[in-house]
Amino acid sequence: MKHPSKTLAVLLSLVLCFGGNGFAQTQPKIPSETVLGQTQKIVFYDRDLDSTTEEYCALAAPLTGLEALRITSSASTTVTAVSGSPFADVAAGTYLRITDSDGTRYDRAVLSKSSSTSIVVTGAALTLTSASFQAATISCGTGVDSGAFDVYGYKTVTITYEIAQQNTTGGIKFRLQCRSSSGAPWRQLDPALVPPAVGPTYGDAFTATGGAYWTLEAPMSQCRVGMFIVTADDGGDTATNSDLIRVWMTGKA
Repeated sequence: MKHPSKTLAVLLSLVLCFGGNGFAQTQPKIPSETVLGQTQKIVFYDRDLDSTTEEYCALAAPLTGLEALRITSSASTTVTAVSGSPFADVAAGTYLRITDSDGTRYDRAVLSKSSSTSIVVTGAALTLTSASFQAATISCGTGVDSGAFDVYGYKTVTITYEIAQQNTTGGIKFRLQCRSSSGAPWRQLDPALVPPAVGPTYGDAFTATGGAYWTLEAPMSQCRVGMFIVTADDGGDTATNSDLIRVWMTGKA
């Protein structure tokens, strides 16, 4: 693992070179877009980490039935309904891809939910006029398949990791695992296992905004990022007290 810097712009670059053998994709489709032959998929966004034991997170299948619903906000992190109950199925941690009426897009997560018509989101204040949105809930766990996301189908894959905000004691530690197919054993790829260690092992804790990057070559089908708070979560999970962690992947065919 390389730690060239601990800056706000956190790059975790994972390059995977694939051969001709294919693997079946099992992960639900997560919010994605393709531009100039590159597909970007959000793995999770603005996760507020609370756990002092390792967990793995990924977005679940997108929520449906949102196409006709509209939302608004006036220079605030509070977002409300134009009509109806657009937030009936969202919860704290739900990822939102918001598109304002002028086409401007914002990525946010639900920080707290007041009702089916009002939520507070992460990030800077928003001004929205009859905006539309997509949403996907986040799923976190410690099971054998928790946090798995597909990386198959691309010649190269870049996984970007960012700590946008942190409020902990002891910092946060991470590790990267990948596997050759769904159901196959996980291989810890970073930090590299040094004999006699068989896993899990972790690199240095990050105590502020920052991160690391990895460059790898391997025929993999799925990956996941494990993370945990070393000592304690100092925040009250509101505004500047929350931890905001993001992971996304960019694949090039």
